[in-house]
Amino acid sequence: MQHLSHRLLLSQESVPQKVAGKSLLVSVQALLRRLEKRIYVSLPDLAARTHMFTRLLQDRGLSNEQLSYMGQQTEGYSGSDIASLCKEVAMRSVQLLHAGLVLSA
Repeated sequence: MQHLSHRLLLSQESVPQKVAGKSLLVSVQALLRRLEKRIYVSLPDLAARTHMFTRLLQDRGLSNEQLSYMGQQTEGYSGSDIASLCKEVAMRSVQLLHAGLVLSA
């Protein structure tokens, strides 16, 4: 972080040394803290994907074979992708239930 703040300071020759009563270095460090941070998280393996499906869909009555199959079919999916997929499954169930209620009314 100090290297980046030093480069920012060097590139801004005309910037005043004080900004709102604070040193410029403190202001640059505050700016850097607010920048988006990226952390690499590897994709889940088969066991992790199957476990995620088991936890996220535990109340759906799926067999272990079905959950394992879903884990196999989602190779290359991130944890976020799997969570979104499970939310879509839950919403689809609600949509089908709602459509059934509307048709029967």
